[in-house]
Amino acid sequence: MANTISWSRVLLLSLFWLQLLSVNGYFLDKSCEPIEHKIGVSMHKARESAEGALTELNKKEENQNTHVKALRKLFFRDRDMARVKSTYHFIPFLTEINKPHTPQVQQPTIYCNLNRFEERHGPLYDKPEVDYLIDRKEGIVQERLEGYDKCKDGRSMAFTSIVNKPGRRYLSIQLCPWYLNQILGTEFTNAEGTLPDAHGAKNYDPKRQSSKDDPDADVFSSRLDFTLLHELAHALPGGYDLEDDPAYGWHKCMALPTAEGWRNPESYAFLALGEPIRAVVLFIPVLMITRCA
Repeated sequence: MANTISWSRVLLLSLFWLQLLSVNGYFLDKSCEPIEHKIGVSMHKARESAEGALTELNKKEENQNTHVKALRKLFFRDRDMARVKSTYHFIPFLTEINKPHTPQVQQPTIYCNLNRFEERHGPLYDKPEVDYLIDRKEGIVQERLEGYDKCKDGRSMAFTSIVNKPGRRYLSIQLCPWYLNQILGTEFTNAEGTLPDAHGAKNYDPKRQSSKDDPDADVFSSRLDFTLLHELAHALPGGYDLEDDPAYGWHKCMALPTAEGWRNPESYAFLALGEPIRAVVLFIPVLMITRCA
């Protein structure tokens, strides 16, 4: 199963102003122009999911949607709710229409191919020999990223980096080309986030074992809105400081101790989709009993 991966810090090489399309407050690189509409729809759905999760979490517990409440208790501790709510509150600011950068909100940049990277080997900073990348669009150089290699060979669907520039610190979100080709080209998946027919073999029950006809991407992560929501959750308020993802996929998120949930983007994405998936996911009460501690 492929996973969204990974979180890497990048180093400034020089200033390079991007020629980007401003779409829904995030910036879309020209490599994404052919699927601009689908990304726009998926961003809108990601925003709605985050807002819906926050609305439910702001209710008194006895008034919360049963399924959202169940997922909340699976993924997060009560004592971490302030952090969780803060992240859901922040995500929609990254998807609003035509919002410029502000000191509080630095809008992310989304890329849809890897053509901007140039692979190099040689001395870099204090290291005599190392594989590294030159990002010609962002104007930065960094050690070769694990996420980059996994994006190339199909082990990763997306990876997110921090770009540091004078007065600006923002996300660079890379959607992997193989992943985009797959979710845009198969009947099972839906880049715009619409749930398929829940009857029959192809459905969104994350407990169901993959079949040979399924895409390589996890059945939830094959939704582009889910993947974008995961990546945007890296933009934690006050920091962009999440070094890594503790868990990917339904089963690993279920096994993750709730003490780690607040810093796990995949958990945010699953909870935010709690309301849309409630009609097809009927096993949540069982999972609450069988969940790993």
